[in-house]
Amino acid sequence: MNYARYLTGRPANLIDPAPALNALTVGSVARHERHEGPQGDFGFRAMARHGEPSPFTRSGPSVRGAIKPDLVDYGGNYSVEVGSDLHIVRGRAGVGEVSTSHDFAVGDPFAEDSGTSFAAPRVAHVAARLLAAVPTASTNLCRALLVAHARTPAASRALFEGDSTALRNLTGYGQVDQSALFRSMDNCVTLWSDGHIENLRNHFYEIPIPNEFWEGRRRRRTVTVALAYSPPPRTTRIDYCGVSISFKLVVDESLDAVARAFSAEVDREDAPGVPERAAGRDLSAMVRSKGTAQVSTWTFTRPSVNLRKSCVFVVVTRKDPTWGARVARVREEYSLAVKIDDREMLLSHLYQRVRALLRGRARARTTV
Repeated sequence: MNYARYLTGRPANLIDPAPALNALTVGSVARHERHEGPQGDFGFRAMARHGEPSPFTRSGPSVRGAIKPDLVDYGGNYSVEVGSDLHIVRGRAGVGEVSTSHDFAVGDPFAEDSGTSFAAPRVAHVAARLLAAVPTASTNLCRALLVAHARTPAASRALFEGDSTALRNLTGYGQVDQSALFRSMDNCVTLWSDGHIENLRNHFYEIPIPNEFWEGRRRRRTVTVALAYSPPPRTTRIDYCGVSISFKLVVDESLDAVARAFSAEVDREDAPGVPERAAGRDLSAMVRSKGTAQVSTWTFTRPSVNLRKSCVFVVVTRKDPTWGARVARVREEYSLAVKIDDREMLLSHLYQRVRALLRGRARARTTV
């Protein structure tokens, strides 16, 4: 049975309330693919391999093509009888997730089952741990940090090689990597900011990337940007999001040059749009900006003198639809998270260098 093809069809589409833009929607991927137990389930095989979408998960997108689900986590697997494409069995020993939905009277409080209802609590647990690490974090910041640290499982990427749309509709931004989520590491640093933005305004952030990040041997380095906001909805229309906030990552020589270009874009309808850096990017602004949790990652492999001499900016822009004035707040809250990752350079000292850059900026502001 080609279950992966089935998951991309209409019968597997998301159902309410999963398409809600302000909700953090979680899909399921398989963890176990080998049967266990005293009986030995040699007549059955797991439908999904480790890291592939579970046979019962559902696919997006959401309203106007917004990326959904946002994240995935382990939710179990199904079995299929060897030699049959019809006899699907759930709950075979070894391929599901641990559940407490068992009869306590029999003396065993645990059972095994599968479903997205097992995946969602795993993400909720990670979110709770994140809130414990950052007690002042807003809902938007939690969402931004979670999706900024998400990675698409390698098996899912291989399964849908050449079909990025199907991959995105089933796995969203991926599974949360907790290795650097709760605190920055020496070679992986996360920065964040909470803001309030008015309609037809831009906010400019210069990312503190040390020169050493662009130097040295050929290796994989990434910059991930995530934005999250929770606009008030209009309840009587399919197009119900009355606020539109998005971001672009641009490389330029100075803040003044970037500010002039973006200000013209907001003030004049006929102004040309400012192009985002496309080289090394995984998701375009058009694809990600349809949702209220947005992420893109830029990958750099070669040393670059040009990037070393330039500045990297993230520009957050609010440009609401005309009808949005009836439901939107004057100053809309949002959170921005930026992850700078240089893990292939074990002794990069990235954390100390980023911290030094930030301290230098603070001193400069104090003396002006």
